[in-house]
Amino acid sequence: MRRALLILAVVVALALAVYGAAAALNVDGGFVQAGADTTVSCDDGVGVWYTFGWENNEIVVNHVSVGGIDQACLPATVFVVLTDQNGASLWQGTGTATAPSGSVGLAVSPGVPAEDIEDVHVGITRP
Repeated sequence: MRRALLILAVVVALALAVYGAAAALNVDGGFVQAGADTTVSCDDGVGVWYTFGWENNEIVVNHVSVGGIDQACLPATVFVVLTDQNGASLWQGTGTATAPSGSVGLAVSPGVPAEDIEDVHVGITRP
């Protein structure tokens, strides 16, 4: 029994030492926002708009705009991914949103068939 208690005490001491070492790490960088989260750093939602065109006898998305980015986030790098129903990337692009517009437009070339797009993912980083 004493041996089990000694092992337990050593394991707890090691766990506390690892936790303390991690707490002492100095992490200092810009913030990153992606996906849906209720604890975002500077913005609680953005808008995404599409421009459609006609290529290869089908309706395609040929431009994606992201707007409504809060001024506290700017300037920001905006990363956009269009995905299909399986979550596979159909297209991805990056642009810079600046004040005062708080928006960015990205050309999608070649166009992505509109019927293939299931979801859009937007990531925002600020230096």
